[in-house]
Amino acid sequence: MLKIVNKTTKKLRIALVVLFLLILMANSFPFFQGLNSDGKLFYYTAIDMFLEVTSIVENQAQQNALMAVSWSSIVFFIFPIVGFFFAILDKERNLKNVAGIICSIAGVMAIVYIVGPEFLSIGSLIALLLYFATFLVSVFGMLARYLVNNDESEEKK
Repeated sequence: MLKIVNKTTKKLRIALVVLFLLILMANSFPFFQGLNSDGKLFYYTAIDMFLEVTSIVENQAQQNALMAVSWSSIVFFIFPIVGFFFAILDKERNLKNVAGIICSIAGVMAIVYIVGPEFLSIGSLIALLLYFATFLVSVFGMLARYLVNNDESEEKK
């Protein structure tokens, strides 16, 4: 196996690890917001949505909607954790960049489809921005690896 590690790929790998940790931290911020029947603003973090904190909602329709969201909110934790472990454990191959791209696209789709654009709060907006940054860092990591391969092949000639 060809071992390609340079300063650029190391820095991009560390950036991926930090970005996935920040995405996990964004799950503790208000993630989902809306108005209840009294016109008062309510919000839930991704942790609240996962733990099914629906006993404080009086309206049965809102409680049913939050129950459906709570089952699918586990993906807010799965995608960053999978991306984090790929980034921390894969030092030499390109899997960390592929996993970073896949996890960032899947994370953005999960936020948009589960939370919905009208219910986005500060935590989900921060997570969207961090997923975008993760996507860019992963693409840069793939390009840096490709440029290192090209430089080595030109030196051999």
